[in-house]
This record gives sequence, structure tokens and C-alpha cells, in this order.
Amino acid sequence: MSAVDNVDVGGFWENGWTIVRGVYSRDDIKRLRESAHWSRKNFGGDLLANPRLREVLTDGNFVKIARQILGEDKIVYSGDSAFTVNGVQRGFHKDNADRVDPN
Repeated sequence: MSAVDNVDVGGFWENGWTIVRGVYSRDDIKRLRESAHWSRKNFGGDLLANPRLREVLTDGNFVKIARQILGEDKIVYSGDSAFTVNGVQRGFHKDNADRVDPN
């Protein structure tokens, strides 16, 4: 059984997050970390368009984890894979149309 086959689904739904250990090897993590640092200076914004980081979404692990959490085989890409590495902007973000109402 691989790490992506043992997701704490209940923990995700209770806490809104989960940690799945062992998905990537130490060498994978080192390479991805270097790619993230490279991306800070050389590439902006979209994970899927990033030639050095897109594998995080396309290697199959992300989809296997999502299938377990959602209990569904139909996984749909919503079109937003924006990312920030060590961004300087802090605070909450609100995507709804009513920016006047804080609720």
C-alpha cells in the first residue's frame, strides 16, 4: 500500500486539511523545493503552467488523494492552480462579489 492509499479522510472533513506522509521521496522533496525556490524568481503564478512544478498536479498522486477524500472517481480541474512561494502579502482574501459586507 502506498502513502496515497492511506489518507485520513475523516480528519480532512473534520479539520479541513490532512497531511499525507510518504507521497514523495526525500530526493523528490529536495527537487521540488529547489523548483519552488527557482519559481520565486523565474516563474509566476500558475502551478499547472510551471514546467518545474506541474508534476505535483499531473503525477497522479494528487488525483488519487482527491478521489479518496471526495469518495468520487470524477475529479474535475477547476482551472485555478495559482501558487505563491514566500509571498509578502498577508491577510484574508474574499472572492465573493460583496466586498462591503464582512460576513
